[in-house]
Amino acid sequence: MNPIHKASTLRLYALGLLLVGLASVFYNAKEGTVQWHGEGKTGLIANGIGAVLAVIFSLYAAKGKVWAHWAGAILCFMLLIVGFNKGFLTVREMSAETAKQYLWFKATILLATGFLSLIALMPLLIYLRRERPLESDDRQ
Repeated sequence: MNPIHKASTLRLYALGLLLVGLASVFYNAKEGTVQWHGEGKTGLIANGIGAVLAVIFSLYAAKGKVWAHWAGAILCFMLLIVGFNKGFLTVREMSAETAKQYLWFKATILLATGFLSLIALMPLLIYLRRERPLESDDRQ
């Protein structure tokens, strides 16, 4: 596999993170309107930082640096864990309290970040596996 392809994986991941972050800040689930929603800016900040890091890692990955692929995979894994963990906790909180039904959007944003991270993590891990085979594969 060509490292340029994995660099584009990281760039598409950055674009997806940015879109999810923008969705978190431009929809007010309490009122059901599309407008600037200041409470969602933490989602924009977190996904924006992840997007900037993914773009930086993609620049080094395009040059064939293996550490950039590892750094991108670690970033994907961290956002995967955070997205799924907080997403499922939000779903559980939403099901326990009927008064907070607006939390469905927060759960959707968090789970979308988790799924996006999972989708980006798989090609990176496949590339890293092919780049550095296990010791048992060398003996055959």
